[in-house]
Amino acid sequence: MKTIPVIIVGGGPVGMTLALALAQQGVRSVLFNNREGTTTHPRLDVINPRTLEIFRRLGISDAVRAAGNPLNQHQAVHVARSYAGEPVWKFDDETMLMGSTLRSREIIKDHGRDGSYPLEPMHRISQMRLEPVLKAAVDAHPLCEILFGWEVHDIEEQAGCVTVHAENVKSGEQRTVIGQYLAGCDGPESITRRRLGVEYLGLRDLVGEIFTIHLRSKALQNKFVDGIPPWHVWSINPHWRAIFVNPNGGEDYVVHKGVPPAEGQDLHALVQEFIQDPDIDQEILLSSVWKPQFIVAESYGRGRIWIVGDAGHQYMPTGGMGLNTGLSEAYNLAWKLVAMVKGWGGDALLESYGIERQPVAVAARDHVRLCAAAVLGMMHGENEGPHVREPIEERAPRIERLYNAWGAEFGYCYANDRDGNSPIIDAGNDPLPFYDHVEYRPTTRAGARLPSLLREDGEAVFDLLDREGFTLLDLSAKGGDTASLQAAAKQRGVPMKLLRLAEPYARDVYAADYVLVRPDEFVAWRGNALPDDPLQLIDRVRGARHV
Repeated sequence: MKTIPVIIVGGGPVGMTLALALAQQGVRSVLFNNREGTTTHPRLDVINPRTLEIFRRLGISDAVRAAGNPLNQHQAVHVARSYAGEPVWKFDDETMLMGSTLRSREIIKDHGRDGSYPLEPMHRISQMRLEPVLKAAVDAHPLCEILFGWEVHDIEEQAGCVTVHAENVKSGEQRTVIGQYLAGCDGPESITRRRLGVEYLGLRDLVGEIFTIHLRSKALQNKFVDGIPPWHVWSINPHWRAIFVNPNGGEDYVVHKGVPPAEGQDLHALVQEFIQDPDIDQEILLSSVWKPQFIVAESYGRGRIWIVGDAGHQYMPTGGMGLNTGLSEAYNLAWKLVAMVKGWGGDALLESYGIERQPVAVAARDHVRLCAAAVLGMMHGENEGPHVREPIEERAPRIERLYNAWGAEFGYCYANDRDGNSPIIDAGNDPLPFYDHVEYRPTTRAGARLPSLLREDGEAVFDLLDREGFTLLDLSAKGGDTASLQAAAKQRGVPMKLLRLAEPYARDVYAADYVLVRPDEFVAWRGNALPDDPLQLIDRVRGARHV
């Protein structure tokens, strides 16, 4: 039986993104998904700037944007007593990229030389519209074998391989596949996580159940200027504590309500309590109950089996960190699996995936908790009468962290006081960089995401980085002799591209004459002189403990 390089269990956005990232770098995968088609529930309602940077690198960012909001729609957030009522407070700060995608791109271009902004603005798109874009991309790639409608029921790890046993959900046909590595992108009830015996850190069910309604209404759009509803409307109606989400700027809406309806209560009447307009039509498509969690897996895997996405963490959606965190995990794992399959990855490379990403998931969980606290304080505090301790106009701005958290999204570093440096970065004596969930400060300290810059001709540095290997940025004034490091990379079989940047502002932002960038756009090493022992550096960044 032929061995597949990578087996992926789970065909949601995380699994399909992983398959696409592997394929872009020349590695074949087979993906099993127990659903027969893509989701029909909105779920996700935004992908953040870092995710859009990843999709841009994978060549699908334009297709993703085309499937979501129109590019000229704003991302306004309202706090109000009724859905279309005058907002008590609103957040629509264009400098924080809350305007339209077109306006946000102008702002990013204006800041293209200081590294303070991401390369891409966020975009509103529901999961039911995102998944078909990803499915089309992986279906079209000859290195991706996508098996929807197949349930994985057993995973075995043997010496040098992983064996998966799956069953077709319709026909009952059995299939066995042997792979070099396995990635479990199979969600909260992950069979992969259970196979590893991995438990969760954190507490479950801290805020009880959330009742969700997916509805559709054309007339509701007409209540707003140009037919564009706010992205979110938070209710401070004392009789109707909930959030109204408009994920696509169109006729779909998702309501999240903290208190489920009474048995037999009419859902149309329930929604009408906040719409407060009897002439508004509404079609209830789906309702469900779910329990928000704040948990992270104690381990992300070992050996040849690793978990990604919701298999490794589950968050309340305040802050939009769930799927977006999972997509960054898939992108981190992809190049490391590629390196192992192609033979240039060292024995510590896959181990670095968990070391790097699990602390980021914990930090994201902490951010989500603070977001949830801000939301609960805003929605459930007294808003009127003699018991008001803090006016809503003062409480509401705390929810800005849900929409402006670049630190949590891409400002982290793969190093911290507790766990030390990732084994595959070389930070020398550089101190840990600034970190805050909300505020982002650009840095090229090893372990940080390379700040995004535009060159003098407008071309993005990110677009020039090697997609299949490392990139050595030479920012020295006259162009240094980089032959020794390039030769060391070649000796170890590590792909490396040389990119010389002559722009003075690039040297100022990147703060070193040389910056070595990984395939996932994170910095592996920086310095004002090339290392005396270039092989030692190459072995470090490829994860070789002993050579």
